[in-house]
Amino acid sequence: MNKTQKIFAGIGVLILVIGALIIRQNEAGYISYLKGDYKSAERAFRVNAEQGHPWGAFFVGSLNDHRQFSMNNPIEAAKAYLQSAKLGNIDGAIKYIKFIKISGHTHFDCSTIINITDKGIQTHHFLAVVQKAFYLGSGICFKKDNIQSAHYTKWGGELVPSYGSAFVNHYNRMAPAERKKFDTSKFQKPSRISDKEYLKFFFSKLGIDPAK
Repeated sequence: MNKTQKIFAGIGVLILVIGALIIRQNEAGYISYLKGDYKSAERAFRVNAEQGHPWGAFFVGSLNDHRQFSMNNPIEAAKAYLQSAKLGNIDGAIKYIKFIKISGHTHFDCSTIINITDKGIQTHHFLAVVQKAFYLGSGICFKKDNIQSAHYTKWGGELVPSYGSAFVNHYNRMAPAERKKFDTSKFQKPSRISDKEYLKFFFSKLGIDPAK
């Protein structure tokens, strides 16, 4: 998955869940988002986050995470994703991973990325799965492996059916030899852990007190 595909995948996730999860909690933010008034949407979601709603904080992060929303403020995105994680949202924790380096964690290295990502996979959450697919496809921290990246992309499509087109595109770009290897290889999903267990690991690994 290249950078552009990653961005649009993130936007696709936002569109998929924003209505179902937020409209009942923050109709103003949702309506502003649909109108393309992202600054008003961000303000509304900030209020939502301040009231203790983890998805409000998550969408503040999302709006600051992508240039399509005309904000592109990684510092604000990182703060919001971390706030979402502290409020119990595992998706906030997963999205925070790519901001670890700019967030002042002095012990940052690829082993941290690998450990937190692989532990996240055990939750069977969509964002964790597609993030692993991206790392394997790009060779960031993980050893580049297009076959395994395809398996994780396929799994992502199983978790969110509308994401299935990403797997189709990935598969179609593969060389014939890679497709054959993918078709004959086995993919073992890890045993599932709870969100609570993952978040405990996440905060411990980064040395963060979720109560602060």
